[in-house]
Amino acid sequence: MHYLIATGLAVEVRGPPQFHLARAMDVAGSAGGDSGGALGRLVRFNLTAGALSIANNLALMALLVGGLGAHTASQSREHSLEFVDQLPGE
Repeated sequence: MHYLIATGLAVEVRGPPQFHLARAMDVAGSAGGDSGGALGRLVRFNLTAGALSIANNLALMALLVGGLGAHTASQSREHSLEFVDQLPGE
C-alpha cells in the first residue's frame, strides 16, 4: 500500500475516538443545546479538524519521504533484509 494512502487511512480511523475524546473534554459543549445531534457534530468535526489533520499529515509525510528521503516502514524492512542477506554465512 502506498504510504500516503496508508497515512490518510490511519488519520481517518483515528477520527471517531478523537471526536469522542474532544466531546468528553469539552465542558462548554456539554452545557449548550443539541445542535444537529451527535451525527451532525461528528460530521462537522470530521470536516474541520479531520480535514486539517489529514492535510497536515499527508503534507508532512510527502515532505519527509519524498523531499528528505526518509524511509517508510516497508522500505526500512527491505533494506534490513538486504543487509541480512549480505551477512557472512554460518
